[in-house]
Amino acid sequence: MPQEQQPSQSNEHYQELELETFRREIEAIGKQEVKPKERKTSHFNDTMTGGEIRFNPEELNEADMEIWRKTERGNITEEDFHAYRQQFLQPPLSPSRQVFESLLSNKIISPQMKYLKML
Repeated sequence: MPQEQQPSQSNEHYQELELETFRREIEAIGKQEVKPKERKTSHFNDTMTGGEIRFNPEELNEADMEIWRKTERGNITEEDFHAYRQQFLQPPLSPSRQVFESLLSNKIISPQMKYLKML
């Protein structure tokens, strides 16, 4: 007879799936960026050597996912971002975390720059 999952196990499993989905999403962005014809930004490329940065999505965590989702929904505040950077982006950062921080920063700043250009 199959054993029923406890609510906490089910919630934990859901969180793991959500984190895995997020990691694959960021990994897919990286794969698009490194394609020469589609290269519009260089988050996943080493600007010094022109080569691809070794990006490991497994280094991204739940805090990264939460701040990314807030950014996607458009409800991130400056305070949210600064608090995230203070708590989770302290040196030394791995190349993967540096890439994510750069991608996140540009995702936040880009809409602000478009708005300023319209003024």
